Amino acid sequence: MNKTVNINLGGEFFHIDEDAFIELKRYIDAVRGSLSHDDSIQEIISDIESRIAELFAELLPNAKSVVTMNQVMSVIEIMGQPEEFDMDDRANANQHSRPTAKELYRDQDNKYIAGVASGLGHYLGIDTVWIRVIWLLLTIFSSGSFVLIYVLFWILVPAALSTSQKLKMKGQPINISNIEQRFKEGYTNISDSVKSVDYNKYGDQVKKRSQQLMELLAKIITLLAKFIGKLIGLFLVVISLTTIVGMAVGFFSAGTIEFWGQGDLIDYFHAISNFDLPIWALLALLFVTLGFPFLVLFIVGIKLLIPHLRSIGWTTKIIIFLVWLSAIMTLIFVGMQNMRQTAITGGFDREIPLNITKQDTLYVSMNENPLAGYGPHKRDDFKIRMIEEGQKSIVNQDVRLIFRATSNADGYVLVNAYADSYSLSEAQQKARLINYHVVQDGNQLLIDPYWTTDLAHKYRNQRIEVVVYLPVGTIFWADQNTHSYHQNTKDHNDILMSGDEQHFLKVLAQEAVCMDCGKHGDHPPKEEKEHKISIQIDGKIMTQ
Repeated sequence: MNKTVNINLGGEFFHIDEDAFIELKRYIDAVRGSLSHDDSIQEIISDIESRIAELFAELLPNAKSVVTMNQVMSVIEIMGQPEEFDMDDRANANQHSRPTAKELYRDQDNKYIAGVASGLGHYLGIDTVWIRVIWLLLTIFSSGSFVLIYVLFWILVPAALSTSQKLKMKGQPINISNIEQRFKEGYTNISDSVKSVDYNKYGDQVKKRSQQLMELLAKIITLLAKFIGKLIGLFLVVISLTTIVGMAVGFFSAGTIEFWGQGDLIDYFHAISNFDLPIWALLALLFVTLGFPFLVLFIVGIKLLIPHLRSIGWTTKIIIFLVWLSAIMTLIFVGMQNMRQTAITGGFDREIPLNITKQDTLYVSMNENPLAGYGPHKRDDFKIRMIEEGQKSIVNQDVRLIFRATSNADGYVLVNAYADSYSLSEAQQKARLINYHVVQDGNQLLIDPYWTTDLAHKYRNQRIEVVVYLPVGTIFWADQNTHSYHQNTKDHNDILMSGDEQHFLKVLAQEAVCMDCGKHGDHPPKEEKEHKISIQIDGKIMTQ
């Protein structure tokens, strides 16, 4: 059983195997010994340790993994042994170093404003002067739009501050030789600057002041961007958290109603559902589908408020995404199943004799509707009402009324019932289970403005079409409450036009002619007959 050691390398903590730690310590001590003649040894060692920490982070599968001997040897192979990097053999050693891809940074050593142009020059392999000239021309010809792009680069592209970042910016291998060389070049540049300070002092004053102004502007923009980021983060946190909590409370409250076995919500859910899925499961799927995007917004908002907060990790992100995707796919499947259950329309019709001839006048009106809770008016939505003790029924006012002429001597009513289901026979059966009444009372025809069916039969887009066939020559009068029920297109061949209610109309072969249009006053009295017939869709006839 191997021992492990906890180390701090370049500001990062690692768990390392004891043998690997001994080898790593030997390597760093050897590097320190080879650089003992350099005044900048401590800075060079610090950069080397930071580079080793970066390599360990790349090699380890996760932060809790233990660094092994193989990984230490891989890092040493990349960095190179100290004895291989003698100054006389530096060029030869660099030829065997692993190539490093360039990364985009702002060059702070050769900056004029923020180092964006010089950083792009290193990344694209173009002289910085040409980058600045091109940028200036683009700014002029774009009416200053490229100033905004420059500011975005300034904010989004990090500055090359460490030796490793400067080497990455130029695409140079990050090994002992190049790190040492960068430090020596830095000290040489400082020495040269000190020697020539008197000669360049006046020439650099304008540049220095402009740089100071730009640096101040950069700080202001950075602070403003951070402030705006904090506001956006706070907004995202408040909105997402409020939404998540609201949905959780709402869905949980709705879901727990099912355990009590009562409540309108449960009744409506069972009336429209075509699948054996409990309401709490459906609400859970909806919560995951709608809530997880707000969870992502909440995490983004927290990151904006606390930039240094540790990430939740790719594993957690992938799990969240897979759960969210699974919920969406399940809802799609449930929705398709629900649609399949209502894909086919079936009907059931019954022709009922109407005791009226062309010498009679028929008065047509809709019955009152105490069950639906509102007056006669065609509506597509349904309600659930307790019609008999312990029996709940679906009540719907989806009734279409049509008047047509017939050449027969006697009139009749054709009641068509329709329903949707997964098969024709099932749809026809549901249509037969609709309860609907048409009542003739003397010379009055009373039509129910609603139909009902037992809640157990479920709502499957049931609807009723009542076609009143009147002999040619018959006079009829339609109450105003029939108006919304006969708003039909020409395809329905309805002879009762909108606006002809409350008038006496004479039936012709293809139309109805108004007999009293333009006249005001009392209508002729309704003729009473001695019999009354109650007609139902199930075919039963009751005479009073």
